[in-house]
Order: sequence, then structure tokens, then C-alpha cells
Amino acid sequence: MTSLLLLAFLLQGARDTTPQRPAPAGTAVIGGTVTTGEAGAKRPLRRAVVSLAGTAINGVRQAVTDDAGRFVFDRLAPGRFTLIAEKPGYLKTYLGSRRPGNPPAAPISVIDGQQLLDVAIDVPKGGVVDGTVRDETGAPLASAQVMVQQMTYVMGERRFIRAAGGPAWAVTDDRGHYRIWGLPPGEYTARAGTMSAPILTDAEFKLAETQLQTGRVPPAGTRAAGPQLQRGMAYFPGVADVTMAQTITLGLSEERTGVDIVSAPVPAFDMEYIGVSPGGLPITQVSIGLASLSRQSLYFSPGIVRMDAMGRGAVRGLAPGRYLFFGRGTETTDANAPEYWLEAEVDLSAGHATGVRLQFVTGSRVSGRIRSTGAPLPPFGVGARVQLNPAPLIAEAALGARTATVNPDGSFAVVNVPPGRYRVEVGGVSGWSAVSAVSQGIDTLDVPLSVSPSVDVSDLAVSITDRLTEISGLVTDAAGRPVPEYSVMVFSQDRNLWSSPRRFSGAVRISTDGKYRVAGLPPGAYFLAVVTDVDPLQSTDPTFLEQLMTGAVSIRLTDGQKVVQDLRIGG
Repeated sequence: MTSLLLLAFLLQGARDTTPQRPAPAGTAVIGGTVTTGEAGAKRPLRRAVVSLAGTAINGVRQAVTDDAGRFVFDRLAPGRFTLIAEKPGYLKTYLGSRRPGNPPAAPISVIDGQQLLDVAIDVPKGGVVDGTVRDETGAPLASAQVMVQQMTYVMGERRFIRAAGGPAWAVTDDRGHYRIWGLPPGEYTARAGTMSAPILTDAEFKLAETQLQTGRVPPAGTRAAGPQLQRGMAYFPGVADVTMAQTITLGLSEERTGVDIVSAPVPAFDMEYIGVSPGGLPITQVSIGLASLSRQSLYFSPGIVRMDAMGRGAVRGLAPGRYLFFGRGTETTDANAPEYWLEAEVDLSAGHATGVRLQFVTGSRVSGRIRSTGAPLPPFGVGARVQLNPAPLIAEAALGARTATVNPDGSFAVVNVPPGRYRVEVGGVSGWSAVSAVSQGIDTLDVPLSVSPSVDVSDLAVSITDRLTEISGLVTDAAGRPVPEYSVMVFSQDRNLWSSPRRFSGAVRISTDGKYRVAGLPPGAYFLAVVTDVDPLQSTDPTFLEQLMTGAVSIRLTDGQKVVQDLRIGG
């Protein structure tokens, strides 16, 4: 009786939380078939979920394909809609996308009363990475966590990100076997980690054996000679440094077997350090973080690494590799005490590190002058500024932007700048845009400005212009209606400049009346493309941009040129 009451309660709850079908909004119908399989051997894909979104509905409507792979959405008002089909083990398919398993979908348009029933969505099987995780003797490692990461480029820097589609990670079985599926085409690497306890070394075994034989308990804190062992993160085929990892190129629906990872024990090293100010005094008030250069990831957030009253501290149990200390600190708690900066690489490959000197430095001074390329310089108001935006190799290791106001004569000085790489930005000068920012013959608007520890930069020549370029126009569908659900993207035709933020517009949303405007790009040759849904982490990836080039419009901008380019997308 209790079971029946519980079942009735669960069923009542399911009915209460099921979204109600929306009231009729129109008479259009969109339907079709979802298939899968090789060309010439297509078969219906049953029980796939098809999602419909668009301008004429709130939220998302969904349908499940029947045994013949068919789906239908009725009672639709006139408008534009996108379709996405998905099923576990298959690629999430955006209808009209040129990138299997990735957005954007290409909207389709219907008018009132239209019966569009021949939509065909082909859903490929996802790719598979399959392999084992074994220890140094070849024995399988059960319960190891394996993650497949996709290689991409963010502003010219290689990054490994979580793979789109499929499970985020897999756990090895008793045979050490793993299988990750549902992956789109791309370049990947695999990594394995374990949560096992420290591994007993021969020295620790002998110490324990001696205790058992003699009955003597050693003093507290006694440790066996040599480092402890642990299983750290291992990248395919068995390296600890992601920059040395072997990549796997996965084709459409391809299954790659034999992606075997060896997770050998690695020493657990300790690092003991002392923080020293530029004047040689201990640094005690700090906000320091630790990043792993070997894994290209943050290890400790700022504030976790500590110093005692003598400026000393330690981080224990680190895997061999390259690390980066970064942060700021002062000698005292005085609010007016000078602030110093830290950026120190430490190689912990050879063993325990003691007496590591973390040398804090004074910030650098970056100064220069703003000049005009034509018209007289405008009066610089209180909001005029030159800003240095950090561009570290590991994004989480950024120490924050540094800003200086611009003096009436165009001079500026950014003070107390930490060592690192920066992108120069000029702001607060309405109607003007930076053309170049040259130091030592290098235009730092395209290549990050390098600031060395305690070394001033005094020759930053910034040129600005009031002759701003502009690309604008109207984007409509085949029926001449505006398409506010789209965006436009402008990027350089020069592949060497794809890592330069100023030659890339990002996704610029189209307004409700279908108009768009992109202003302030430097002169040059560009591609103009229309997109719907863009992953910011992949928007500057060369593979993605190469695919956009196929249907893009070519535009060449000269100094101050304003180009009107209307675009029409297919129905």
C-alpha cells in the first residue's frame, strides 16, 4: 500500500512539472525526418530529441522522433526557427551548421499556413576515444578519471578545453578501460588522474618493517629517506606536461582505439621559499597564487599561498613540473606601504626545493605620448585613459589592468606595472580610435607589450585618428524581414593577425530592425560573416574562422572609409 501511494505521488509530481503545450499561435507546420548512417545507407533515427526555437515562440519546443525518425511542430506563427537534433552517442546536430557537432544552426523561415514537412536532419554518430590506463608495470588502474580535451586557439594561444558533446569524463573499469563517446571532429588529447593514496616506497616499507621488528616507535615527524610517491596527472601517452602531450586527430564518426595512458608514480616534492622585497626585507603581507605551467592551469588561487612573520612558507606534495608564483605583497600592514609584485618561475623537476627566493620587484613605469595622424588632438577630458590589459599565458594568473589618465598635452604614465605581457588600449576619447602603439619598433596593438621586472618603458608612441572606419548595413532573410537573432562577425583576412583583438569585431548583435554597425577597425582587408551562436572560446580558433571564410563577404577598408554592406540569408 505504501508503494502504491509513493508511486501515485511521483506520478502526480511529474504531471505538475510537465510544461503545458503553448496555445495556438499560427497555422504553419515544420516537420521532417531525422536520419543517421553512411551516405547511401541512411536509416531513421528513432527516439531522437528535436528542439525548435525561434522568434515566434517563447523558450524551446521539443519533439521525440517516432520509429520512422519523423517529427512535427504545428501551430506555428510566421517567423524564423532553428532546429537541433540530439541523442546520446550521436553528435548534437544544428541544422545548417557547417561544423558537425557545433553551432550555429541556420534558421529557416515559414509564413502563416505554410506546411514545411520535408526538413531532413542527418545526425552522425559521435567520435570515440577508447583506451586503457595502466601503471608503470602494465597493470590496469581501476577508478582512474579520464578526460578528453579538445585543442583550440584563443587569440593565437594554444589551449585545451573541455570537449563538446559526450560525457565530460569517464572512470576506468577493473581492466583499466575507458571509453568516451559523442565527440565532434577535431584534435584532442586525453589525460588521466587518480585519487589513490600515496604510494609506499621501498624506503618507507623498510622503515615500517624495522618498526615492527624492533617495536620501537620513531619520533614524531620521522620520514623515510627520499621523496614520497604519488600518481599525478598523466597526459597521453604518459607525460606530465601538457605541452608534450600527443594529440589525436578525430574524423567524423571516427573511433580511435589504443589511446593508452601510462600513469607512472611521480615524486611528491616540497617547495620551501622566502619572500624578499626589493630592499631585501621579508615580505609578510601577500596575496600570491600558484599556477602550473606544465598543465597550463591554476593550481592555487591568490591568497592561498602564505608567508609567516619571517616571510617564509612552503607548498608540499607538488608533482614534478614547472610552476609560476604570481601576486603582490607589502613589507608591513601599513595601508601606505609600497606594493611590490611577484612573477617567478620555479622548476621542480629534480627534487625538493628549499630556500627558493621569491624576489618581489617594484612595478615598472610605462610612459609615452598620444599623437594624431591627421586632425589636431582633441581636448583630453577626465575620462581619457591609456590602459594596459594583462595577456598572461594562463588567464587565471592575470594581476589586473593598469590605467593612467591622459594629460592635456597627450602624455601619460602608467605606474607600478607588474611584469608581464599587456595589450594597450586607449579609451575615453569619443570619436577617436587608436591606430598604433609602438615601442621598440613593435606595434603593441597587434603584439602584446612585454614589461620586464623593474624595467621602465618610456617610448610608447600611441597614434590615434578621428577618421574611423565603419561597416554597416541591413541583414534580412529571403522574405526581406530583419533577422535580430543573428550576429555579424568581422575578422582580418591576414591569418597572422587572427590573434590581434583590434582586428576582430567579435559577435556583433543585429538590432531588431535588422541593422548592424562595426566601427573603429584599422585599415585592411576583412571578412564579414553572419553567425547565430558562437562559443567565445572558439571564436578565434583558426579552424572556425576558416569555415566562416567560405560564405563570408570580402571587404577592404582604407583610412576613414565607411562601407555599407547589406546581407541576405537564405530561407
